[in-house]
Amino acid sequence: MHCVRLQPRLPSPDHRSRAASPRVRADSGRGLYQLRSGKALYVMLTTVFFAAMPATAQVNVENPALQSTENPQISRYGKQVLELDRAIQLDPQNPAKYSERGLVYERMGQHRLAILDFDEAIRLNPAEASAFNNRGVTYGSLGQHQRAIADFNEAIRRAPGDASAFNHRGFAYGRLGHHQKAIVDFDAAIRIDPQYVAAYSNRGVAYSRLGQLELAIKNYDAAIRLDPQNALTFYNRGYAYLKLRQHEPAIRDLDESVRLDPLDTWTYKSRGLAYLEIGEPGKAIPDFNEAVRLDPYDVWTYNNRGLAYGRLRQHEKAIADFNEALRLDPRHIAALNNRGFANANLGRHELAAHDFNQAIRIDPRNAEAHNGLAWQLSTAREPQIRNGGLAVELARKACELTQWKNPNHMDTLAAAYAETGRFAEAIRWQQAALAFPEFEKQSGEAARKRLALYQEGKPYRN
Repeated sequence: MHCVRLQPRLPSPDHRSRAASPRVRADSGRGLYQLRSGKALYVMLTTVFFAAMPATAQVNVENPALQSTENPQISRYGKQVLELDRAIQLDPQNPAKYSERGLVYERMGQHRLAILDFDEAIRLNPAEASAFNNRGVTYGSLGQHQRAIADFNEAIRRAPGDASAFNHRGFAYGRLGHHQKAIVDFDAAIRIDPQYVAAYSNRGVAYSRLGQLELAIKNYDAAIRLDPQNALTFYNRGYAYLKLRQHEPAIRDLDESVRLDPLDTWTYKSRGLAYLEIGEPGKAIPDFNEAVRLDPYDVWTYNNRGLAYGRLRQHEKAIADFNEALRLDPRHIAALNNRGFANANLGRHELAAHDFNQAIRIDPRNAEAHNGLAWQLSTAREPQIRNGGLAVELARKACELTQWKNPNHMDTLAAAYAETGRFAEAIRWQQAALAFPEFEKQSGEAARKRLALYQEGKPYRN
């Protein structure tokens, strides 16, 4: 049987964005604020300055932010908002109170109200760096990173010794893809405060995005030494090890991330993928099951679980997962290709050809779809499906799209030439595929049997 090539995928950087509420400490002015954005994840710290709190006055206040019954944060923060409303009514020229209420609004997800309060705090005291810093954080929450950077610039100009402003600006540069600029800012934050956990973690993310994974890991090491209870940093380091194909330390870090944060969907997805890559699909499936339970709408989790079932030769279960992925996203190329391969493994060559055709219509430059369809047209037992001439054309296209560096596509090209009776070309390309050590290791036995058929002047039938 021809080796079936299915497509796992690492979490995409655009698939996740989650913000945890800041934990504010009045003594140090720093609280944790984490933004997750896929793959390697940045961490943000919010600068907070509290003024002394006056005794609560008995003033009736109606705040529109507290009228919604759908926001779960309202009951948590409503009392704080009301107290700050009263304080502002009693002292409307106090910029610290506007800043405090802006921070509470930010935690509630009321970003626009937060910005209005920071605006007022800045109007009342334009020399105060923290209001610019906090407004920059809020603009970042709204995805307005250029405006955030402008505020962080003002914060740094007013307080050049504030490490958090450099960290925040680095975070914003990172979200815009300016990772070298981000690293310069994280360097500055660490020079000011060598114990700044988030700056090490964020610098690790920036190095990871630049492909400098060893430097990323060194920064995650430093962050973990300073804070060994941070699940996010273990996830990031595990992800870096996974990209380096160092699966043992990757799984060890992802295990720790799960222990520290058992509700993080992406850690299960990444650990499941790590198990797939080391050939343990039976261990991958429970992780994908948990990921589906936590997030039943993620297409890639169904795709990757289907891949795991396929590795276990449970092709009907695999098809069920690919069907669900395609229900969520009918144009999902990998799920179409993978369902095609699963159907082929069950001998449903017509259905397989339909899936590959559909994938090519959606993405005419998808090499796997060309290769999968070429294999069906070359090797199907049903003569009405085979079409050697078209198979050669498709297989050559797959090889061209991968710059003639994929031995599996050469293997298919050999089968296509054999179907057309051009056995010298079939032998040539089968031998070319076998010259790749990894292909020889994984598929050599079956490929040599096909080579023997071509040398006898016979095509291969799947």
